[in-house]
Amino acid sequence: MVLKFSFSNVFSFKGKQEISFEPEPLKELTEHLFTPNNYGQTEKFLKALVVYGHNSHGKSNLLKTFEFFLSFIKNSFKEPKSLMDLEPFVLNTSTLNQPSYFEIVFIIGDTKYRYGFEATTQKILSEWLYYAPFATKESNLFMRAEQEFRISKLWNRESGSKIETQALPFAIPTVLLLTVLAAQQNEKISKISEAINSIVVFRDLPNLELLARASSIFSNEAYAMLVQNFIDDADLGFRTIFDKIEKKLATSNKLDEGFLKNILYEKSVAKFELFTYHKIYDEFYNEKKIVEFDFLKKESEGTIKFFIVVCLLVLAIKNNLLLVMDELDSKFHSDLLNLIIMKFHSQSINNSGAQLIFTSHNTVLLDKKLRRDQILFVEKNEYGESSVKPMHTKKNPIRIDASIEKDYRKGKLGGVSKKIRNNNPNQTSLFD
Repeated sequence: MVLKFSFSNVFSFKGKQEISFEPEPLKELTEHLFTPNNYGQTEKFLKALVVYGHNSHGKSNLLKTFEFFLSFIKNSFKEPKSLMDLEPFVLNTSTLNQPSYFEIVFIIGDTKYRYGFEATTQKILSEWLYYAPFATKESNLFMRAEQEFRISKLWNRESGSKIETQALPFAIPTVLLLTVLAAQQNEKISKISEAINSIVVFRDLPNLELLARASSIFSNEAYAMLVQNFIDDADLGFRTIFDKIEKKLATSNKLDEGFLKNILYEKSVAKFELFTYHKIYDEFYNEKKIVEFDFLKKESEGTIKFFIVVCLLVLAIKNNLLLVMDELDSKFHSDLLNLIIMKFHSQSINNSGAQLIFTSHNTVLLDKKLRRDQILFVEKNEYGESSVKPMHTKKNPIRIDASIEKDYRKGKLGGVSKKIRNNNPNQTSLFD
């Protein structure tokens, strides 16, 4: 379970930003909180966060920041040049030669971990990994200052000094020590790397690309029933969805990760045939028979997008993932967005720690569909600097009876274009 993600000097973000799942002491919507089973049984964390903001103010860059962080951790050992993909904030001379900063805090079992690094496009300047079992003081597993390393003596001794002799030689200036240790299947690091890799980022890609991914999820019987549960309550005009899939997948009880990674393009979709059941009636509206509709050809773009989103959410729920999604609700009705949010927060459906961060322009969720501490705004100032701001904090509280949706539309909460406001002084809402 991810608790915090912090970053600075990357893409359009100049100063330090923090995305936190730690809740404020609010009384509303307690089902939107999750208590980790093995971590004290007292601390609670948010299941989901929504990010609002004007176009080009930084919402997409937030996803790109997650993507770089995850990709570099995964690939720095195999592809040392992947550090070149890092893009610092370029609109200020003070940041051009400064490192970008990334840090994540997460829980595995009864232990909290804090991992991070600072890097330029040329080299890693620092790297660190700390841990703290519940209710104990934080200790470090390793610290790095460029090519100087300090390894926990106990941990190094437990490994038979393999960390110093077998790992450090590969941690060259462009390669993370964490990535090296994960590649060498270090027992302690493997579960840490797995926890970080449980963050999955999805952009609002073309339908065919995402439909292929969704189809591979739906083809697995471990996910199909819960997907159908969402569809049953969505009132999409058909009874169910079913698939005719290659024998290999139809007989598989486990999702083939390699297969999932390869299903990206239209040619792969040909391996799947998704259909929906529709009723046919006579002139007196008596049900006569059932007809199959080709899902991709006959159903609306909104229905296809809903199916894709639901499959991805079910994958996250069943595997305790953090899902980061761009424009989650594009192309479908606000009632379907409400349904998705309600089900994702349901204790009977999501009770093991799946998490969600998504961007949206749909303000219907501001009408008390989420807790006040689940709402974030991304803004960009006149100097091109993006910032992420929680709507409700101790310093800037929002009353529980506040008209949040109305205040946001009027520009009182942030996340809107100040230039548009200033050019239209009589405008009371972006929607006027």
